[in-house]
Amino acid sequence: MSEHYQLSIYQKKYKKPVSSQDVDEVNLTSLLDVLIILLFFLLMSYNPSVLSIDPLKNVNPPFSESLEMGKEAIIIQVSSDKEVFLEKRKLGNLDSQRDEEALESVFKKEFELQKQKFLKKFGAKDEQHKSINFILDGNLKYEQMEKLMLIASKSGFDNYKFVVRSKSKD
Repeated sequence: MSEHYQLSIYQKKYKKPVSSQDVDEVNLTSLLDVLIILLFFLLMSYNPSVLSIDPLKNVNPPFSESLEMGKEAIIIQVSSDKEVFLEKRKLGNLDSQRDEEALESVFKKEFELQKQKFLKKFGAKDEQHKSINFILDGNLKYEQMEKLMLIASKSGFDNYKFVVRSKSKD
């Protein structure tokens, strides 16, 4: 008996001809469509900076032409009247010796918290936990900036980022 007669009706109907089984072609059109849609979605949802900044009303950072984005780290803000803030929480005044000691204590505590957070997130190889972001008022004198960096350095921070406003394009 011929092989054709031994097949069921379903098998006869959907059996490929022998000539088409020899040629295996892959249609890439649908695959490329899916990849383009995926690429578009990823580009639209990409955020180059994980740093979100919400400066206080009396902190006016200077302008800059730099395009480098900040990195995730604690944010210290200093107002024009030398008030120091951690995020939005007031820590003290740069002119007060008592507040300077309290600042160092808070900075050390925040350094350890940030270190634990980054060790869990990135592992022991990463040094990003030593970063600190400063948002300083543009009228602040260099001596106050130096004092703040010294306090941060004593606390373990060694990578300082100064957050500035970008100049608007005319």
